Amino acid sequence: KEMPHIGEIYNEFHPKGLEVLGISYDRKETKWRNFLKKNEYVVWDQASSLKEWNCPSAKVFSVNTIPETILIDKNGVIAARGLKGDKLKAKIKELLAVE
Repeated sequence: KEMPHIGEIYNEFHPKGLEVLGISYDRKETKWRNFLKKNEYVVWDQASSLKEWNCPSAKVFSVNTIPETILIDKNGVIAARGLKGDKLKAKIKELLAVE
């Protein structure tokens, strides 16, 4: 449900410096790739180790539910996590210093 909204945010803020990385916790590559083909609004970078919850990013970032949003600032510090909807957009605007 949240992915189309992330697509809107990406389209609005990517020209202002926002980068998005989607990480899939699928095990089957065809399932993951079919999702991407079916959902053309997903135009940002995608990655997957195809290891489900054994994906290294799940451990490094303590991800235990999906979807999960983790905002990392320009200094590489986690600035927020778990935000959705208007709260996500507001925090991105704050981090990018956009009015």
